[in-house]
Amino acid sequence: MHRHLVAAALILIASSAAAAVTNLAWHKMDWLRRPLAASPAQPRPTPPNAGDVALPETPAMAPGIIGIDEVLADLESNGARFIDAREDHEYREGHIRGAINLPSSAIYERIDDLYGAGVLAQDKVIIYCGGGDCEASHNVADELRRNFGFTHVLVYEQGWAEVESSGRFAEFIAVGDEP
Repeated sequence: MHRHLVAAALILIASSAAAAVTNLAWHKMDWLRRPLAASPAQPRPTPPNAGDVALPETPAMAPGIIGIDEVLADLESNGARFIDAREDHEYREGHIRGAINLPSSAIYERIDDLYGAGVLAQDKVIIYCGGGDCEASHNVADELRRNFGFTHVLVYEQGWAEVESSGRFAEFIAVGDEP
């Protein structure tokens, strides 16, 4: 009898350990544990034979990061699908018209909303959040790339803060629950 209890305990411990290891290895959610490192701005290269011609200083965008002009161009041409990574209440207060609300806190629970809206993994997708120090857009972008096979994912880092403050998005802002 004692031998059977020991064997059962060993089997229980071994299966629990195997489940824990599998769970940790299978569901990598590093974005929950660490902030994304900010990419340092790269200096603009000098073209050959530039001579005394000075190039204007503009901050270089990190790969996958876009600025206001490209966002506006994609809005005007319907060249991309937009994802708002902010929480539901922020989205309802105002968002880019047509943007799908996919909060970084509920990516897995709400991924069907993205597919239900007809967004495909090969579509150009622009993700934004509150801007500034907000990392939600980076978290959603990383998960879409890593775990859902999206290949053309860009982040609008200045996000909603710039949308509101720039005055250039007036015709592209919507309020309420509907995209």
